[in-house]
Amino acid sequence: MKTALSFDIQVRQRFTAWYLLLFYLLAAMHFMTGMWMHQMQPVFFNTRFDGFTWILMATDMHRWLLSNPAGQWAMDILFYGWPLIYFFVYRKSTVVCVVAGVVWVAINWLYVQCYTLYPTNSIEGHIAWLLFPVVFSFSGIRSFAFGIAGLRYFFIYFFVSAAIWKAVQGGLFNPQQMTGILLEHHKEFLLADPNHWQSRFIYFIAQRWWLGYALYWLGTVLELAFVVGLFTRRYDHWLIRATILFLAMDLLVMRIPYFTILPFMLCFAFSRYQPASLADVE
Repeated sequence: MKTALSFDIQVRQRFTAWYLLLFYLLAAMHFMTGMWMHQMQPVFFNTRFDGFTWILMATDMHRWLLSNPAGQWAMDILFYGWPLIYFFVYRKSTVVCVVAGVVWVAINWLYVQCYTLYPTNSIEGHIAWLLFPVVFSFSGIRSFAFGIAGLRYFFIYFFVSAAIWKAVQGGLFNPQQMTGILLEHHKEFLLADPNHWQSRFIYFIAQRWWLGYALYWLGTVLELAFVVGLFTRRYDHWLIRATILFLAMDLLVMRIPYFTILPFMLCFAFSRYQPASLADVE
């Protein structure tokens, strides 16, 4: 039997510091690629059909931001600045931790909902920014540790359900599935810059259905492999590597920068730490 390490206040502080480091590295990447809200200067929005979005749209905040550059700047400052404020105040007291966390949840919910209504990445790519502040609003060590464990299980569901969906929809049994996805997803890019190295790379795969089909199966197997995390934490370091490989291939083949889900890897990296009552597991 393997004895797990205890999740204490020092572990929480290290986890928080690592999260903030990842957050600001991703923030810098978004800034350099012109993906902060004020840099995009959105002029229209796409309606999503879900309850949370309808609640936001009832406030008309998303419309107001379209014609208010100062509001876009304010949203960026709040979204990218509040995590740093939280880091410096959350250890002051239980009340301060909870209040700072709840404010963080509210800021992120408003920002991400508006941001993903505009023509950017999908809201699924920003799910970490919606969920992590909820856990950071927990003041107790045990509740924080259980929250991190819950995020780990959510990410497992996130990946495994994607693999199951591919099978249910029949894509796994269609040899031309990946070819169709590549041509549909990249049609504007392929027409606009056919001589770009990535255009030639995509054409190379699309012209060889067996290669695209193999990549489609490889991605599905990587996603399905996360089911092992439901039964043991022993292979979490391999699941981290699998995620990084998946994200790299997603960028190379699909041109989708889903690096904003990287904070979930902290849940796997810190899974060896458990609350005191769960110290003797596996």
